[in-house]
Amino acid sequence: MPALTKQDYLDAQRVQSACNLSGVVFSFAQVMEKICQDTATGDSTEKRNTHPICRFYAEQILYLSGGGGGDTESYRRASEAFPTSSPMALPVAPSMS
Repeated sequence: MPALTKQDYLDAQRVQSACNLSGVVFSFAQVMEKICQDTATGDSTEKRNTHPICRFYAEQILYLSGGGGGDTESYRRASEAFPTSSPMALPVAPSMS
């Protein structure tokens, strides 16, 4: 399984506007395999669960399934840390408005 890429981090940011739950879940499963293989997260369930990519996917799944979203402390922390937590340090995507 390939390592996490810059595109994986970008996709996690983009998933915040997704409207197709099944597409989000399938994409999450693919990137979760990479996260599980990542040596930085190792065998730590907590590191995997709190990985910024996981938090963004999980929050969108929660939102699309009617559970809310974006209003949790862990989401706020992931959102603030996201660009700098990536080894690729992505810039924030430009606004579409």
